[in-house]
Amino acid sequence: MTLCLYFEANAQTTISGKVVGGDDNLPIIGATIKKKVGPGGSTTDANGSFTISATPTDILVVSFVGYTTQEVSVANNKSLTITLQPSQNSLTEVVVTGYTTSERRI
Repeated sequence: MTLCLYFEANAQTTISGKVVGGDDNLPIIGATIKKKVGPGGSTTDANGSFTISATPTDILVVSFVGYTTQEVSVANNKSLTITLQPSQNSLTEVVVTGYTTSERRI
């Protein structure tokens, strides 16, 4: 009986969800969702949606450039909506350096 409960508690299920950003709750395209421990990961599509296989004991790590990384417990959820907050350490200035070659003709 105990063995059956162990396998049931650790059974892989498909978790779906959506990642949105900031106060405006716009979908984040290309956010990374991965398990904190073990293999498995996903990215969000054009609607901010994702699916990933996980167990109820897994913790998902959600990240995107310019936003604070967030950890979310799967628990018994089948669907998640994750809101990322803009990072306080975001870039304020970008320097672009270009290199080129040219040929001089006389």
